[in-house]
Amino acid sequence: MELGVKPLKAAKIIGVGRTTIYALIKSGQIRPVKIGRRTIIPVSQLEALLGLNTKDLELGQNTPVAERELENVR
Repeated sequence: MELGVKPLKAAKIIGVGRTTIYALIKSGQIRPVKIGRRTIIPVSQLEALLGLNTKDLELGQNTPVAERELENVR
């Protein structure tokens, strides 16, 4: 399992364009890690952006956290 990916791969993972990834970085919605000149996006940042919880993914559940919390309120 990769802990971080390049911006182009991050774009492919979440189904957006490369420029969208850079816009998300600029707006602060994704916090990349700089290693030398390389920009790495932690997979946890992508999961957070999509509303996924890493523990749920490990258990095979893919229901967004916010959606599950709404079910608990009902």
